[in-house]
Amino acid sequence: GGGSAIAAQHVPYRESKLTSLLQHAIGGNGYLLMLACLSPADRHWEENLSTLQYASQASNIKNTPSINLDPKDRLIQKLQGQLSAAYAYILRVTGLSE
Repeated sequence: GGGSAIAAQHVPYRESKLTSLLQHAIGGNGYLLMLACLSPADRHWEENLSTLQYASQASNIKNTPSINLDPKDRLIQKLQGQLSAAYAYILRVTGLSE
């Protein structure tokens, strides 16, 4: 079919209940800081191991945060940039200063 290679990849951390609860924060359009808290008690070694394995898998998540702009705001910024460039060009060509 026409599926992309990225969509076909298996991502093991997505099988976690914690990841499904945090799916809107993880892999979104921003930064995420996650701390793995462990117990110093020997009786919690299995839980500590599970936490470390999850943290290791979650550390492989890569996001590319970007600014969410309304299309109108994006157009306004683009037009302001063009206006500034045109103004600077006119000043340079005419030899005038502000």
